[in-house]
Amino acid sequence: MNVITVKNVSKSIGKRQIIKDISFEVKEGEIFGFLGKNGAGKSTTIRMMTGLITPDKGNIQVMGYDIRTKFTKAMERVGTVVENPEFYLSLTGRENLMCVARMYGNVAKSWFDYVIDLIGLKDRIDDKVRKYSLGMKQRLGLGQALLCNPKVLILDEPTNGLDPLGIVACREIIRKVSKEYGTAVFVLLIFCLKFSKFATGLR
Repeated sequence: MNVITVKNVSKSIGKRQIIKDISFEVKEGEIFGFLGKNGAGKSTTIRMMTGLITPDKGNIQVMGYDIRTKFTKAMERVGTVVENPEFYLSLTGRENLMCVARMYGNVAKSWFDYVIDLIGLKDRIDDKVRKYSLGMKQRLGLGQALLCNPKVLILDEPTNGLDPLGIVACREIIRKVSKEYGTAVFVLLIFCLKFSKFATGLR
């Protein structure tokens, strides 16, 4: 089953064409690496996929719903992590997750507790986020995205700024949700040595 379908999508900003006639599909449980150099239009594609900007032409469907006509249904089971997730630094990790859970409104306590365990922050979840390392913040960002038990997880350079141990932790979480829950993972990465190390652990 295709959970993301991008068909013949183009986008220009001003006089510059950023995306030209791009098409791809992502299936349930698939880890899809979206690669390119800086300025290639990767982030623009993600913004179109999440409804932040509108394509000039073409069609984007998420979970079978057109994002332009059925946006709420399309985004219902989509979790996203931008490059630098934002948090309330004066709150604990748990309190930050609770804020997001309230927005979803239907997060079971068992799933909430499971997400904390999955992202490896069980022993630090009640510490203030201001005390977290970059790697811990990235994992907390993943936790926020996972609270809706997503069928689609969109990650914008999730390993940016992480050390090797942080990269390993990130890819293990991705592998687990993809394999055990059939979550499709769309990963935006700059093609470089870091990508090679990250991708090797996803095979």
